[in-house]
Amino acid sequence: MIQEHAYLHYFCGYREYDDSRPPFDQSLMVYFRKRLTPEVLGEINEMIIARAQKPKPEENKDSVENYDNDDDEPGNGGTMIVDATCAPSNIKYPQDMTLLNEARECAEKIIDALHTPGEAKPRTYREKARADYLRFARKRSRNRAFMRKSIKKQLSYILRDLAHIDAMPANGKVLSEKLSKRLETIRKVYEQ
Repeated sequence: MIQEHAYLHYFCGYREYDDSRPPFDQSLMVYFRKRLTPEVLGEINEMIIARAQKPKPEENKDSVENYDNDDDEPGNGGTMIVDATCAPSNIKYPQDMTLLNEARECAEKIIDALHTPGEAKPRTYREKARADYLRFARKRSRNRAFMRKSIKKQLSYILRDLAHIDAMPANGKVLSEKLSKRLETIRKVYEQ
């Protein structure tokens, strides 16, 4: 893309348009991305946010150029596109059944965390739900009806677990931040 578009040449800092040679090898971006730790990515994001939140100086009405740097150099007033591989995500892309199975297992962990010893634990049908998932995963040829039926079963298990979570008294127990985020993600997966 950099070879084909002049605006990307400008973005990369080239003084003139030259499409005869590539600016760098394609694998170089993957190499640098792998070397960046989550802490470094967090620092980079914080610098970008701090820069975006900094108040801009008053624009001179007589000047045509847009200045947005500290060095009084003309800036690019375009839109920044963020690379999705650097953005955090709570939901991955695989098959629906894998997502539903993971959501069900997480919901069962939340039920275990909220359960008070000595009281009756709500029925979650863990073994049956796991067996249904494994039956789906092991089957090689899956027709549409079988897939719909399996997804419907997993959704019913998740709905049952969410109902138990909503009905369980807290008794002074507070979910950790990680489990709270997981619960929000489970609700989102169920809605979708």
